[in-house]
Order: sequence, then C-alpha cells, then structure tokens
Amino acid sequence: MLDGFTYCPKGTSKKMEKLVGGWDIDGLAGYLALVLVFSLAIRAFLTMLRAIEQAHQADGGLAVFVAFWRTSFVGFHPDDPDNRHSDYWQPFIIGSLELSAYPVLMATGAWTAVGAWIGLKTISQWNVWSSHREAFNRFLIGNALNLLVAALLLTPFVTLK
Repeated sequence: MLDGFTYCPKGTSKKMEKLVGGWDIDGLAGYLALVLVFSLAIRAFLTMLRAIEQAHQADGGLAVFVAFWRTSFVGFHPDDPDNRHSDYWQPFIIGSLELSAYPVLMATGAWTAVGAWIGLKTISQWNVWSSHREAFNRFLIGNALNLLVAALLLTPFVTLK
C-alpha cells in the first residue's frame, strides 16, 4: 500500500525503518470496515455503562436506562444547556483513529508510541477523574477494549515487509 514511501534518513533505527515503510495492510477496505464496526460496538458498550450509571442515579428502571442509553449513544443533547453530556462523537473518532493505528504500531514494535499516547490522554484529564471515578473507569475500559481489539483482531491484517 505504501510502496514508494520507504525513505529513511541515514542512521535511522531498525524500528523506525519498520514503522515508516516496512509494513502493509492486507485488505485495506475490510480492515477499515472492521475498524468502524468495532468502534461502534465499543461506543455502544461504553454508552451502556454510562446509561446504567445515569439510570441508577435517577432511581429509574429499564425505560429510564433505554432513554439514557439512546441519548448517550446519539452524542447530542439539545436539552443539556451546559453541554456536559454531549460528546459530538469525538470519542468515536479518536477511538477509530486509534484502532486504525494501534495494529500497525503493535506489529512494528512501536509500543512506546502506544503507551505515550495513552499516557497523554490520561494526564490531560487527571484532575477531572479525581472527582468522577466512573468516567475514569469507562476511560480505562475503552482503552483496554481498543488495545484488545487491535492486538487480537486487527494486527493479523498487518504484514511486515
């Protein structure tokens, strides 16, 4: 796929050479379709966890849970004046990009980049999570699911040259 993009400056490490031009994705269209399907499934699961939390706080039953899940999954809350509950699908976009990149990074041995990215995401929200433990737990679960899907289901699509 990326033939022709194999330039590596003199002195570049072997890991960097693999990362820059030493890989290919077999069946790119299928790979990207799976990325989108898994991203949607992860979003559905995480919004289910959020809806369980919200329904429990509201002392509601199944109907309240379904209403919370639907509004959380949609990502736009017109009745939310301070936009605290609207995410505008930004976590889905970030998660999809991660699911696209992680298998390549894993296959090429660039685990430092994966860890640095997760560390950066964690540090940026640390002060919020100290008072909202449930949101932090959902963050951890979402990252774990992304890593598992990338490692077990998507990395086999990546071939090293």
